[in-house]
Amino acid sequence: MKSIERKINLLLERLARLRFIADELKSFVDYEKSMDKKDIVERGIQISIETCLDIGKIIISGKGLPEPKDNKGIFVVLAQAGLISDESLNFWFQWPAPEMFSFMVMTKSMMPLFTEF
Repeated sequence: MKSIERKINLLLERLARLRFIADELKSFVDYEKSMDKKDIVERGIQISIETCLDIGKIIISGKGLPEPKDNKGIFVVLAQAGLISDESLNFWFQWPAPEMFSFMVMTKSMMPLFTEF
């Protein structure tokens, strides 16, 4: 699927930008002091999260799985279908704001799925 390829490329681009900024910063204090870098990082994380959620929805639709009720439901549906591990699902649900960490779960647990599309 071309749409997943585009989404993966967007995600990889954003993650590379985030890594570049992380390498530039010497400490978290430097990050907090730099409003420009803070804005770039926050927007990069936001786009990464949205992209991961989009990838999950595309996979769900492509496999004819039940439509999730919300963003958390994307991961529940994928786990119920055996496409991500219960361990990844449990990791995701332990956070107070799980959507903040969805890109970590998606990139770690779903990379093997990308080759199917």
